[in-house]
Amino acid sequence: MTEFVNPYNFVRSEYDPKKTHQPLPHNQLHTKHYSGRLTCTLTTVSRVTTESLDWKKGSCIYGSSLKGVIRSVAEALSHSCLPLGGKKCQRADSLCLCCRMFGWLDKGNVYMGRVHIGDAKPQGSGWSEQSAEYIEWQALSGPKARHRPFYNSGGQARGRKFYYHHDPSKPEQKITKTKPHGQDKLSIAKANQVFSFAADFADLTRPELGLLLYALQLEDGWFHKIGKAKPLGFGTVKIVINAVELLPPNRYEDWDARPTPLESLPLSAVGMRQSLISTAANADAETIWNGFSTEERHIRFIEAHVDEFFQQHFGVSHQQRDTLSHWRDLRHLLRQHPGYNIHYPTQGWFNDLANKSVGLPNPEEVEGNPPGDRSKWLKE
Repeated sequence: MTEFVNPYNFVRSEYDPKKTHQPLPHNQLHTKHYSGRLTCTLTTVSRVTTESLDWKKGSCIYGSSLKGVIRSVAEALSHSCLPLGGKKCQRADSLCLCCRMFGWLDKGNVYMGRVHIGDAKPQGSGWSEQSAEYIEWQALSGPKARHRPFYNSGGQARGRKFYYHHDPSKPEQKITKTKPHGQDKLSIAKANQVFSFAADFADLTRPELGLLLYALQLEDGWFHKIGKAKPLGFGTVKIVINAVELLPPNRYEDWDARPTPLESLPLSAVGMRQSLISTAANADAETIWNGFSTEERHIRFIEAHVDEFFQQHFGVSHQQRDTLSHWRDLRHLLRQHPGYNIHYPTQGWFNDLANKSVGLPNPEEVEGNPPGDRSKWLKE
């Protein structure tokens, strides 16, 4: 029998309501926190399709779509809200880390987030497939009752859902040539197209900024998924942070205060003194910072704040992240797996009574790492 991998799997979640806190008020200035802008590029690795790519709507990927993608990674990594399993924040005065950063809405109660993601606009012409037609109907439909065993384990929600990144050359990225009943045409961006966008943030703590930086610019070899038809291989993109600008803490006291590029800031305005001292014995932190090139300052700033998030939130350094089971799940699901036979089970598979209660193997079992067992893959 042929082994195959379902197009999606789940990152294990450990939402803990005891880790919720009162969010920061928006009517106060927090001088020890960070505010500024991250300028980013988004490159399509496979084809991407969302309704917001329609030229009639501005030829862009909506910031609201991007924010959802980035937030989902941040939530999975930080053990934040999991609405799918009913494990979510209930009160505006007690919010998880991501609800405090990205915002919260429930039954008319609102907390405005402190992260804003702008629209991603193409950096050239000819980015769309002029001959693109219609995507297969199944790729755009929702979960069916027969999928229930995939979403639950032991009566509990499996976790946060992510789709695999297909090999762009695989035929799964097919589109039909005739319009299915009731389906509108969708614009498709070609692979290897570059878009740019900005992420503005206000009053983030060091760990919060670290989480935002990490969720935007993923590990090397990791990718985001955005848009529709993810099961067919659409939507793989790579985001890179190209520039960091920070606002001065006293910006409301200075008429000339404006975002300043990271490379132009003194160490006192960056907040990395302790991390630099700890990495260079008997060396002056200011001297170390001044000796860095523009690229080195950019890299060190991101690394220091990402490490701060891991240290504060999990009690391990970024170098020790492999000890976290949910991080290993993310690593598996956000990387490309060109050798995997990825597709949904056939109707015949679902009709087989032996498969009525078959669930998904966890990501580590699929990957085959100890104690992984490849025999637990789904089989046709």
